[in-house]
Amino acid sequence: HIEVDISLGDYLFYLFKGKSIFDPSIGERFDIPVIWLIFPIYITCLTGFYVTNDSSGFGQQRIIRMQSRWKWWLSKCIWNICSVMMSYAFIYAVFLLAAAFSGTMSLFPTSVSLTDAQLFDRTDLIILFFIMPVLTTMAITFVQILIELIAEPILGCIGSITIFIVSAYY
Repeated sequence: HIEVDISLGDYLFYLFKGKSIFDPSIGERFDIPVIWLIFPIYITCLTGFYVTNDSSGFGQQRIIRMQSRWKWWLSKCIWNICSVMMSYAFIYAVFLLAAAFSGTMSLFPTSVSLTDAQLFDRTDLIILFFIMPVLTTMAITFVQILIELIAEPILGCIGSITIFIVSAYY
């Protein structure tokens, strides 16, 4: 039995590791990485539904008072960026607290099962843990909002879920 303190990197690696490249030729079964998908899907659907709900009802009053759809759209883009960043800041804060109480604050994963992470240096880990998840979620959320404003809100949510699942496949 090996005892290893769980680091901040372990928590982040567990959430953002995704899965290995799927190769159907070796008879591998495709498993959807639920842990990896649930947080960004939740953020995109929550963010997207707010924007489309805001474009009707009281939101129409805002568009009239702003006197420009462009300003309204820009405000929704800024809101999207802020809400995605705040959502990730929340999950990072939870992981920081968990690491502070259960292990170490190191960005490098220490768990024996996560030996793949040892191939990365600090810059790679910062990009993989902090920059790429946030930027990817922002981009998909922008696409979802556009789909929702052009078509229907549910189509935007289905579209973003599809993008995430297909990205796990390829």
